[in-house]
Amino acid sequence: MTMLGTYILNKGRDLMNTLFKILMFVGVAILLYNAAARPDNIILLSIVGTLLLMFPGFMLVLNSKRDKTK
Repeated sequence: MTMLGTYILNKGRDLMNTLFKILMFVGVAILLYNAAARPDNIILLSIVGTLLLMFPGFMLVLNSKRDKTK
């Protein structure tokens, strides 16, 4: 049972890392679209794109530091 729990935790961690990477790509896409198209809501898209780029990156670094301490 412990092996199954460890497997599920590791798969969940891998899934979260993948989700964070996808969110980072979405943030980059928003920033690139914002730079290319210059829409009227430039400040809103810049803030959202930057947050979508920074938050998942921070979580990936935090998770990698937690994995090294175990």
